Amino acid sequence: METTNESETVTAVSTLLEAATRVRRAMTTRSKSDEIRRLGTSMMGALTSERSSVKVRLIKGKAKACAEALERWGETRARREAEIERAVESLDEKGMVVLEKKIMDDLLEFERYLEDEEVLEALPRAVADITELTSEPERATIETMHRALGDADEASARGLDGLCSELSAIEVDPAWRGRLMAEVQRSAAENGWSAGNFAYGSTSFSTWSELFARCDALRARARTLNDEDFVVFGSSAGWLVFYAAATLRARAYRGFEILQTLHDTALRALANFEHHTSSKIDFVRADMLSASLQSVGLIVLTSLCWDEAVYEACARKLARELPLGALVIDYRDALGRHDAFTRLTDDPIRLPVSWNPRQAFYVFAKTT
Repeated sequence: METTNESETVTAVSTLLEAATRVRRAMTTRSKSDEIRRLGTSMMGALTSERSSVKVRLIKGKAKACAEALERWGETRARREAEIERAVESLDEKGMVVLEKKIMDDLLEFERYLEDEEVLEALPRAVADITELTSEPERATIETMHRALGDADEASARGLDGLCSELSAIEVDPAWRGRLMAEVQRSAAENGWSAGNFAYGSTSFSTWSELFARCDALRARARTLNDEDFVVFGSSAGWLVFYAAATLRARAYRGFEILQTLHDTALRALANFEHHTSSKIDFVRADMLSASLQSVGLIVLTSLCWDEAVYEACARKLARELPLGALVIDYRDALGRHDAFTRLTDDPIRLPVSWNPRQAFYVFAKTT
């Protein structure tokens, strides 16, 4: 359920998105200027939130994207208005015709900017019941396993069902959430990172399996991990590591997490889950930048809310150390800025997670 603060933030940013759409469609520079001035106050509400959930982090990011878009248009508007004033003063009809075309070109360029930067993408919202957001029928865990990878056993399915129930109960426990929030604030202060860098969210097993079902390259690579490792950077309470151990055939499965509360939760869950699997699973409480990537064939970056400095340090490490041919699953597209990686899907794969019914997933290969 959304908190009051989150609802207010969503409302503020929704207003900004509506305004950006009106800016895109408006045909006069004056109307665009009015839109920019009208929304300044609303924008500040979204930008000043101190909350650190995944959803609020994304909402703040969306607010900043809108602010940058409106500032970008404001600069264009000011430039064109000055040209219009000069043309009117000199009665330059030919110049007015040229300006009309320039303004239309400006509008088209701005529209492309909004699309390329995904400024008008739908806002994240609470996912109270994922089954209402998809036409896919509910499947038993064993059926979901078969759909994604075609290879599963009943023992792993039963173990995974029990594990998901255990972790789902823990993540809504007020005492657990309180300990996590307190540790987030301490860790942020100690490391000089934002609290949002530690934002908590979870990805369901159905979404994990559907990701493999929709990406042929990912599914094919997953079948050849026999002598390689599976790793998660930012493994949280262990969800993705457990999913992989139940469905893939890697040599070992490792999760790196810096928060003690999440690390301890993963270890407790492992104590119950290891009776249902022969997979070698290891949770490490350490900075991911200290991890060895020597034998990694598939790695997941839960990077959506990481600070930019943290993300870039991670990306450089992967570019240096990740073996050729290894695949990367990422919750954002920034790895594409690095020459060492090639994106394997033309479009993002959009699937429901706890904070967004259409979260974008990206799959990369280490190619150089």
